[in-house]
Amino acid sequence: MTLTKDSYTIRQVIELTGVTEFLLRIWELRYNAIAPERSKSGRRLYSAEDVIKIASLATLTNRGYRIGKIASLDTPELQKLIQQSFLETPTTTEKNKTPENKDIKVLFDMLSKLDWLKFKARFFEITQGHNAEEVIFKILLPIIGYMNQLVDSGKLSITQEHFVTALLKDHLYKLKNDNFSIKPKSKDRFIFATPEGDLHDLGLLIAATLTSMQKIENLYLGAHLPKKDLAETCLRFKATHLLLVTTVTEDEGAKENILSYLNFLDRHLPKKMKIWIAGRNTKNLILKSSRQIEIINSFDQFNMNLKR
Repeated sequence: MTLTKDSYTIRQVIELTGVTEFLLRIWELRYNAIAPERSKSGRRLYSAEDVIKIASLATLTNRGYRIGKIASLDTPELQKLIQQSFLETPTTTEKNKTPENKDIKVLFDMLSKLDWLKFKARFFEITQGHNAEEVIFKILLPIIGYMNQLVDSGKLSITQEHFVTALLKDHLYKLKNDNFSIKPKSKDRFIFATPEGDLHDLGLLIAATLTSMQKIENLYLGAHLPKKDLAETCLRFKATHLLLVTTVTEDEGAKENILSYLNFLDRHLPKKMKIWIAGRNTKNLILKSSRQIEIINSFDQFNMNLKR
């Protein structure tokens, strides 16, 4: 691809690369793959380097690579990966995986046809006969993983993603309430929240539901918590544990850097209180605090911690 202009509009980028506007915005806002400049009127302007990187990303995602794993690579690295991918057999590239549970594939086939009511009915049908833990690990988490794959590849619209997310949240609230216990099994008291500006709370709700299933008293505060309000609530609730899920950076909407947010909590919460953090914003995070802050890398790890 040979480019000579200094800047390109979003329409020109779409024509040159074949990438949809929806996918461009996902790559920009969610993955920081590109950072177009703005004209005086606020329109996005892409450089020739941006266009080449977008085209390279499109080639690799079409060959099965996950955008989350390649978004941070520079153009020469992407070009090298493209060369390698054409030398590999299809089984060695990172192709999008069809979920092992065939019911989940059927669900998303219904979703692609906008059969909302059939999707909902089928979802409730496949969850029957499973206990709460099986529903989360065998059905909900695979659905979320497959949904993220489809979003990454531009095969799922924002409306479809929001529909699935809302349905899963409704089901999780029900599981959480069904496992509510007036007589907790332990003296632990958990609080769940995301930092101010972070609106992604699906994983947080799953963690809170798992905690209720273990009959541990907990307070689910949800998304977008100012640090002062969160610290005050932890003190009033006499929390023993705080799980903080962080999924976005300042560039993506967070009010402040996660290290700054944690530093405030570290200084204002009792030293015996344990802080656990999770979410994609913890990747490569180096923590320096007066207490041990544990990074939770998976729901399996979190669930094992609870059971211990």
